[in-house]
Amino acid sequence: MVESFYLSNIAPQNSSLNRGAWARLEGDIRQWVLERGDLVVITGPVFGSEGAVIGQSPVRVPVAFYKVVFDPFRREGVGFVYPNAPPTSAARADYQVPIEQIERTTGLALFSTR
Repeated sequence: MVESFYLSNIAPQNSSLNRGAWARLEGDIRQWVLERGDLVVITGPVFGSEGAVIGQSPVRVPVAFYKVVFDPFRREGVGFVYPNAPPTSAARADYQVPIEQIERTTGLALFSTR
C-alpha cells in the first residue's frame, strides 16, 4: 500500500473523470471484492502519440486510463479503458474492453498465463 503513494505512481487525470465515472468504477470494484473475495486489480495510463505534457518538468498526460480486474479463483477477468476526458457515458459497459486489447495498446503482458 505504501508503494502506491509514490509520486512516480501518479498521472494527471481529468477531474470530471476522476470524480465521476472512474470513482464509480472503483466503488463497483470494492463491492465485487466484498462479493467475491480477493481480486487482482491492475490500473495504469495509456499514452498516445500526441505527447501532451504539463508543467515545467514536463509530465506526460495520458490519453486514457485502463483498469483490469481478475478473479484468480474463477479465472475470470474484465478490462476497462476510460478516455482521460469528461465521460460521455455513465454506463460502465460502454468502457469495457477485452483484456487482450489493453495488452496490445499498452504493450504490456498483464497475465503471464495467457
